[in-house]
Amino acid sequence: MEIFLFLVIVWLSAGFYSGEVAHQKGYSGAAWAIGGFFFGFIALIAAAGLPDRKLRKYIRLIGEKQNAIEVVKETVEVVDGNTKISFSMPKDSSKEDIYKELVLVLKEGGCKLEKYNITSYDLDMDNWGKEFIVNSEEKDRLIVLEGKDKGNQINWSGRI
Repeated sequence: MEIFLFLVIVWLSAGFYSGEVAHQKGYSGAAWAIGGFFFGFIALIAAAGLPDRKLRKYIRLIGEKQNAIEVVKETVEVVDGNTKISFSMPKDSSKEDIYKELVLVLKEGGCKLEKYNITSYDLDMDNWGKEFIVNSEEKDRLIVLEGKDKGNQINWSGRI
């Protein structure tokens, strides 16, 4: 009985610390906590080996401020009644990060996504290419952004 109690405490602590380490590095703490609970200290070691997303973003921002890194500007243009969008994101960006950047770029360009009643968005990366698709109540595939690799960045471009 003591061994069982000891193992439960060890597994719970491994789950907690895996989640906390992953959260501090910019990843989903809940997912890593569950993984830590099931895989114990192996997940904790894996979480410790994750690259730090927050630090990478901070270093990129410092490099951009010092003009050590080329900054690709976001653009929103209206061409023939269509809104044309382009911006860049790091390759390891999640679909949530891409959607937040899209909303920010459109807001700065004077276009608001609220009027379209967005229902879902998805990131499709396969051998044929990269696509970020936004669906609305009125129209499936309201926005389709095509991603092109450029170094450690992906340039996203598309139309509404």
